[in-house]
Amino acid sequence: MALPPAPAVRGVTLVELMVAVCIVAILASLAYPSYTRYLHRSRRADALVALIQIQMAQERWRASHPAYTATLSDLNLGTLAAEASGHYRLTLALNGDGGYDAKATAVGSQTSDKACASLSLSVRAGQVHQSATGTAQADECWGMS
Repeated sequence: MALPPAPAVRGVTLVELMVAVCIVAILASLAYPSYTRYLHRSRRADALVALIQIQMAQERWRASHPAYTATLSDLNLGTLAAEASGHYRLTLALNGDGGYDAKATAVGSQTSDKACASLSLSVRAGQVHQSATGTAQADECWGMS
């Protein structure tokens, strides 16, 4: 008794492979900008948390001292979330209104975040003011809209 012939095994042609590669490339080109926006927003959240930590630490400092401090090291914040995860440089300065200005400025790969290049928190005469520089409104950068 003769065995039936084996079915022909067919592989993937070069054309089919190139079509699949093109589809993957198109999907990646659509997804990458969204992914980078997500990264910028999440890193910006680290900077916002660091600024709020500075604000709370300044209020604790002020509770037992006659004025706010001008140095981050006085606030005992450790590395302050490793300088906002290494994507922002944090600065602190006293202003003439008996308050202070805390600022987070983008560094490294975060500088491509043109919407919110820097975030600032100012306390002037007992009032807290939040601002930002970049193409977006401050409310968008601070997550209030």
